[in-house]
Amino acid sequence: MTFTEVAASLVVCSGVLMLMTPIFSELLGIYHLRGATQELFAELQRARLAAVMENHRYRVSVEPGTGYYEVHDDKNNNDAEDSGEVTMRSVAIQNPGVILEGDTVVTFLPNGTALTYGAITLVSRGGGTKRVVVSSGGRIRAQ
Repeated sequence: MTFTEVAASLVVCSGVLMLMTPIFSELLGIYHLRGATQELFAELQRARLAAVMENHRYRVSVEPGTGYYEVHDDKNNNDAEDSGEVTMRSVAIQNPGVILEGDTVVTFLPNGTALTYGAITLVSRGGGTKRVVVSSGGRIRAQ
């Protein structure tokens, strides 16, 4: 092979990669959205199981327009946020570009059902959306 053939091959390969960049970017956004959905689903499941095991309420609330949510372990069942009971977490740390929408507050009771329930919407930078829905019976579904 001559230098000219190698240079021409590199130019063609770089052109193909430049054409593929938007596709890779879109795929990355889809993977981040899927990962954030799985993370939030797991966090809700963890809160539900902890409420049953520890015999007190757990509340998960979303800060709309951000990637942050709070997990409130109501250790004394007084429905107030005492010191050491609230933990702030984020889906955006592992999955950048994903924000949470909705003002849903999910409260799990010690019997595994949900006192307050609803849907949390996850939105990716590319505009894709996923929802995590909690029913009154405490069932958690990702849609």
